[in-house]
Amino acid sequence: MAKAAAETRDIAEVVKSVLRGIWATLLTATLTVTFVISFTTIIYGGSLAPLLETGLGLSLLGAALMCGVGGFFYSFRGTICQPQDVTAIVLAVTVSAMAETWPADQEDSLMATIAVLVALTTAFSGILAWSFGMLRLGFLARFIPYPVIGGFLAATGFLLLMGAISLGLGTRVTVWNLPSLLAPGTLLLWLPWVLIGGGIAVAAHWFSREMLLPVVLALALAGFYAILYFTGTSLEQAEDASLLLGPFETGGFLQVLDPSLILDADPWAILKAAPTIAIVALLTILGTLLNATGLELALDRDLDLEKDLRATGIANIAGALGGGMTGYQTIPGTVLGERLGLGSVLPGLSAAAGCLLIFIYGATELSFLPAGLFVAVIAYLGVDLLITWLWFRRRQFSLTDYALVLLILAVAATVGFFQALGLGILVAAAMFIVSFAQVNVVRLRSTLASRRSLVERSDAEVHYLMQAGHQAAVIELNGFLFFGTANALVERVRAELARKRAPHYVVVDFTRVHGLDASAAYSLSKLSRLCTAANVSLIFSGLSRAQEARYLEIAGEDDEAMFSDSLDEALQALEAELLEDRRDGLRDTGSKLLGDLLALSERPQFAGKFRRLTLNAGDVLLRQGAESREMFVLISGAMRAEVARSTGEPLVVARFMPGAPIGEIAFYGNVPRTATVLAEEPSVLVKIDAASLVRSGDDHDPATVVHHYVAVNLARRLMNMTRLMRDAYL
Repeated sequence: MAKAAAETRDIAEVVKSVLRGIWATLLTATLTVTFVISFTTIIYGGSLAPLLETGLGLSLLGAALMCGVGGFFYSFRGTICQPQDVTAIVLAVTVSAMAETWPADQEDSLMATIAVLVALTTAFSGILAWSFGMLRLGFLARFIPYPVIGGFLAATGFLLLMGAISLGLGTRVTVWNLPSLLAPGTLLLWLPWVLIGGGIAVAAHWFSREMLLPVVLALALAGFYAILYFTGTSLEQAEDASLLLGPFETGGFLQVLDPSLILDADPWAILKAAPTIAIVALLTILGTLLNATGLELALDRDLDLEKDLRATGIANIAGALGGGMTGYQTIPGTVLGERLGLGSVLPGLSAAAGCLLIFIYGATELSFLPAGLFVAVIAYLGVDLLITWLWFRRRQFSLTDYALVLLILAVAATVGFFQALGLGILVAAAMFIVSFAQVNVVRLRSTLASRRSLVERSDAEVHYLMQAGHQAAVIELNGFLFFGTANALVERVRAELARKRAPHYVVVDFTRVHGLDASAAYSLSKLSRLCTAANVSLIFSGLSRAQEARYLEIAGEDDEAMFSDSLDEALQALEAELLEDRRDGLRDTGSKLLGDLLALSERPQFAGKFRRLTLNAGDVLLRQGAESREMFVLISGAMRAEVARSTGEPLVVARFMPGAPIGEIAFYGNVPRTATVLAEEPSVLVKIDAASLVRSGDDHDPATVVHHYVAVNLARRLMNMTRLMRDAYL
């Protein structure tokens, strides 16, 4: 009995799984066909309604190829790639403008031109998306300002809503003729369906989108035929009243595969639409990236964006072979297929099968579908975009960004879609320039009292530089220098020169500046003239050769600004110049400490403890990574410290002048040497190791002198670092 019951449960589970799969397949196919037909009516609405049959046939065939091929190449195999409303509305704007100027007696040529334009747009979008994926250029789409995307999608929603009303009335509707839609006889043709679509869009933000749309559309379809039945309206009467999508020829849409569609097309009209083709292609890339990000969140898995771009490209190229519209992956259909258990590529194949069956057999059946059903679908998409970007995402924008969204929407509604997109990009660029000009390009302002070169000097010299260093102001820049930020730099230096203790030297460092334009170079020449008038020496450090040449070309040969390859080189030169003016009467505790240390090395009882070393130029004193068992004090000569780099060329990190300690941090920290130290010229040093640090019992025992000497140097470095940190926040 138990075995029989288990077998019965297994059979029931199998039957349930099969029925679930059939239901999922039918639902996926139905939704895709509904969207394809809806998007097609966007393009072939109003005065182009006589061309709808041919347009539907091509769209269904192209969508079947797109859906069937795309799923095999996306990073998530269950992805459905289908035509999209955003690209359809852009094409509709161009096609509508084209139809207004087309001769009335050349309908066949118009149809051929539109069909070729749609196919070429899809093919070009596919090639560009595939190329972006292959070259890993998908990140470029991220540079479109977010408010422009929001404004564009809100404008798309408005145009979709207008397209829905146009489909219901059979004539083109714009914001300028909206009052005429309020007539009682006119209202009944579009308002009920728009309310159904808008209601779905509003409800979708609180209920499951996947099941809400098909359920409501099924109820609306049943309600439509119920009204026809109770009012005694026949299908012929409904057709005469333009309440139905048809009439179409009996059978399928195979008759649309006519070679004349290519031969009768007007190439010049297509060439004039090149901007539209380019915009649709870019929107396809952007839509692919945005929807891929949305699918990552909905499916809770990571996707390969570059692979998805290539997949979109391949799917669009396949769709173009059938004359279909441009598309990319759809979030609702893909998520629905995954939640209903359709594995692998079955969702895409189900969608393709639905489109293909309607293409072959379904023209007659489509004739009996109410046109209002597709009005509701288009209205749903339009209202959903409007409430999403004007309400639900409004808090993601600043006040100025939200104003830009509204501006794009207003211009699209009153002037034109492309004008709105162009204006939005220009305004966003202007806002960016204004905002970026307010960014402080000064990374750090300091003086030579705290901002020091890599040269380690005696405590006496350091003490003097700390007192006299205010004479040299150091301004380190970062970012990009253009007319806005360069003018701010000029004003910053003007303020420096107006200080009570104005500097005698100004160093402007460009090491972290990514570039500068011609207007910035002009501002720098203005800065040079300002310093010359104040009798202040100006030094530019870190400029590339190309930037320096651009500056000199604008400033002229008589310009008095000086140049240094690096900031450290400029700082070394200024330190040397200030030290030449050193006054002997300054308090010099550093020399006293060094003198005490050298005196110890001369005393007989410590002669063996403090050994002197003599190095020739190029001799290595310490090697990077070696153990730290001693430290040194440089008596005469010059040393440098360098670290190894992956390029093989060492990087100089410090230079040592007489009186400077060497290796004391690693010695006291008992860590390996962090750099290699070698002599730049013949040098003499005093070596100090653990055995040297003994207590002598008098006022000059080695431990006290050495510890005091090192403590003073470390304290001085800490003071400099603290001063630099303070300057960084001023």
